[in-house]
Amino acid sequence: MKRAALMGCMVAIASSAPAQNMPINTFLAKAGALERQGPMALFSRDYKLLQAEIKASVLALRAQNAAEVSSHRKPNNCMPSPVAVSPDDVLKSFRAIPADQQTKLTTQIAINNMMAKRYPCP
Repeated sequence: MKRAALMGCMVAIASSAPAQNMPINTFLAKAGALERQGPMALFSRDYKLLQAEIKASVLALRAQNAAEVSSHRKPNNCMPSPVAVSPDDVLKSFRAIPADQQTKLTTQIAINNMMAKRYPCP
């Protein structure tokens, strides 16, 4: 019985983990649905999912930058720590991506591109 309960908890935790590298079109569809909900969106699972997606993308980008610096290569961007990114900035950047590329690009790539434009390395 305890084993079944533990497995249930593990499945719940795994299914609530952010979908790393979510396609941009999926992200924008979820964001659009949340915008239509107004203030009630703050209580939505998708709101937390999208927040976690951006956070995971930024953390992965930081790790990638650290690896490039330690390998004596120039990173793609020089974002400061901490970096403040508003939801409006993220959505504006993602919506600027052409529709035919939104299915191919992931949040991690789009955040990388966004940070490279905002914080280019000298």
